[in-house]
Amino acid sequence: MTSYQKMDEGQYWEIVENSLAKAYDQTSQEAFLNVYLSQLPSEEIIAFECRHQELLRASHNSDLWCAAAIINNGCSDDGFHYFKAWLISRGKEVFTAALKDPDGTLYRVVDPTVEFYEFEFFNYSAAYAYEAKTGKDIFDVLPENHSALPSIKIKWDLASEDTVKAICPKLFSLYEKLSQQRRLPQPRRRIQPGEFRQRFRR
Repeated sequence: MTSYQKMDEGQYWEIVENSLAKAYDQTSQEAFLNVYLSQLPSEEIIAFECRHQELLRASHNSDLWCAAAIINNGCSDDGFHYFKAWLISRGKEVFTAALKDPDGTLYRVVDPTVEFYEFEFFNYSAAYAYEAKTGKDIFDVLPENHSALPSIKIKWDLASEDTVKAICPKLFSLYEKLSQQRRLPQPRRRIQPGEFRQRFRR
């Protein structure tokens, strides 16, 4: 295995699923990944990172971004990056379904009373593990463009409800019902451990 090969996708998802099985929240999932990955050979940590970047690229599309913008009440470039990391962290089943049908899948997964859906530090799991393993920065090993994303044309605008509704009608309807409450100073709760799986499989 060379430094720039992607980890086998099945192995990658197995690691993610193991982290979900051991975790009770994002912090514990992150901690599990950091420890688990740091025990792998350094080449495999790099391979994990390369596969992760491939999945970030695969999920970089306008329809999924539209869904993220509805769910998180707006979504910047960085915000979408963190949303995609959250989606990957949920495992292969949810991720694959969301790529095929962002609106229908995420309508079943999310709860609009949850504050937001993103997982920034999931993106850094391999980097933390590689530094713990080698004392070096993984980004000094990988090519500069290893995290480059494809250019996409955004087909919606939050200021134009019709464009958003056309892409994600179910999510638009779900969050529209709470639009008035979202303007009030009422805190939205954070997602509870295991909740996304229960909602997805209903």
